[in-house]
Amino acid sequence: NDSLRNVTFEGSLEKLPDNIFKECKNLEKIILPKNLKEIGESAFYECDELREIEIAASVNSIGVAAFGGCNKINIRIDENNEIYSDEGNCIIHKPTKTLVHASDSSVIPAYITKIGQFAVTGLTLETFKVPENVVEIGENAFENCNNMKDIYLPEGLKKIGYGAFSGIGESFTSLTVPDSLEEVDEFGFALCTVYTSRQPHVKDGSVAG
Repeated sequence: NDSLRNVTFEGSLEKLPDNIFKECKNLEKIILPKNLKEIGESAFYECDELREIEIAASVNSIGVAAFGGCNKINIRIDENNEIYSDEGNCIIHKPTKTLVHASDSSVIPAYITKIGQFAVTGLTLETFKVPENVVEIGENAFENCNNMKDIYLPEGLKKIGYGAFSGIGESFTSLTVPDSLEEVDEFGFALCTVYTSRQPHVKDGSVAG
């Protein structure tokens, strides 16, 4: 619904369904229910104009790509939330040190060990440095980062998920991966030229030997 700009939930609701506001391109502000526990998958996917959201202490589940492509958003999570943190204007799953969502303005904490599924999709940045403690990049993590030219991967990275760098745009041409990399799922590097010290390049989705 392109005409939807402001939404306020006044009643009680424990779960926002999957895809509920997906591609509501003009949605700018939403006030979530105070007792909300779950935000469904792709609930706010590609809500390009969504500028801020407050997530209550009661929220204990945020679905995959819930805020995918919301690259202008400011995140505020109640400090009493035991599962999620808003440190660095990110959404961080504290028990697993996983980045759930980052915006263009986010500063990702150094202790993060995993970039989650769709976590940085749709960023307009040209350069991205994956924190040095990250050992895994999840499925479709960098999808539709169309301006991305340079991505720096840390020594210690072990796994890259399905389609992690697929569709990141024509300006991105090459990527150097660390020797620590052990596993690349199908299409992890689709349409990229990849350089490693062990072999010169891989031009398809196959595993770098």
